[in-house]
Amino acid sequence: MKKIDLNIKLDEKVMRQVEDGVNKDGTPKTKEEVVPAYDVAIQWISVMVERAINKPKVDIRTGRLVPTVEVSMAVHRTYGKMMDALEGHKDGMVEMDDDIFDFMDRKFHQAEISVQREVNRILIRLDDVLNKAKVVKEG
Repeated sequence: MKKIDLNIKLDEKVMRQVEDGVNKDGTPKTKEEVVPAYDVAIQWISVMVERAINKPKVDIRTGRLVPTVEVSMAVHRTYGKMMDALEGHKDGMVEMDDDIFDFMDRKFHQAEISVQREVNRILIRLDDVLNKAKVVKEG
């Protein structure tokens, strides 16, 4: 069992729009809230793992990323277990079976993504978190 601390340091606050009731005319009201660091970490881990699994390319007609491969049910099941473990965190602390962690770590490191300074900082911090989880022994 691996223990992962997803409470990474973010250089800037990440904000998101959330619904906050309804206006008098029936349209949804929104407000901005700060995204916790562990939610940002989960998002970027899932992006990297999905990119490694799907091997995306750009569809020339639409400009969108599309998967270039299909995968077996075993990969879907392992990915699902990985996401369940990440989303089942307790204040950013995740416990994950060794085989699921190994899958996540391997795919995270196989992913390719263009270099962007702010994203790079997050990915390096996540790499550090994964490396730390690999070397920490339970006991």
